[in-house]
Amino acid sequence: MDMQEVAVKSGSSFTKRFTVPSVGHVAIWEFETKANDIAFFVKFNGTLPPARCSAIPLSQPGVGVSGADEVVVEHARYRSHEAIVQGSYTATAVGVCELVWDNAYSRMRTKALRYRAMVPHAALHPPPLPARQV
Repeated sequence: MDMQEVAVKSGSSFTKRFTVPSVGHVAIWEFETKANDIAFFVKFNGTLPPARCSAIPLSQPGVGVSGADEVVVEHARYRSHEAIVQGSYTATAVGVCELVWDNAYSRMRTKALRYRAMVPHAALHPPPLPARQV
């Protein structure tokens, strides 16, 4: 998956939401900015029944999601113009993972953000090893 590019204007934020379809799936992300730092945090809401997971309109915050958000990564500023920032979260429930890049602290600078975020469809658990005969 290629990196997506977005401009995060001064005084605003950019949010990427995606569903995590089952327990044990791993949400992964990485990002960088062309110049200057940016704040970032991750939340997860794991209250969705599996059947509703694919039906959530993720473009609207909070739609189809109930309950409290779990903070996965605390709000902090990252020097992502100096090195790519990477992270992951292993889901403990079916739900919605929300990545937020926050530029609210900046009064003048728009941040050029490049990011990649996904839940890979690779096998989560390797097949069991065949029983050894003694």
